[in-house]
Amino acid sequence: MNHLIERFKAETPIFWKKVQRFMVIVGGIATAVWTINAQMGLNLDVHIVTVCKYVLVACAAVTLSSQFTINKPIA
Repeated sequence: MNHLIERFKAETPIFWKKVQRFMVIVGGIATAVWTINAQMGLNLDVHIVTVCKYVLVACAAVTLSSQFTINKPIA
C-alpha cells in the first residue's frame, strides 16, 4: 500500500499530465451534457446520455490511472 501512495505522490511525466488535462476537459463536457439534459429536460436521445455516462467513467479511470505513472522507478 505504501508503494501505491509513493507512486501517487511522485512526479507525473509531462505526457501523462497532458492526458489528464484532456480527460478532465472531455469528462467536464460529458458531465455538462448529462446535467443540462437532466435539469432542463432537453430529452436528448437515450444513446447520447448513455454515451456521456460511459465517457465520464472512462475519463475518471484514465485520469486516476495516469496519476500512478512515474518518471523513475521507486527503489
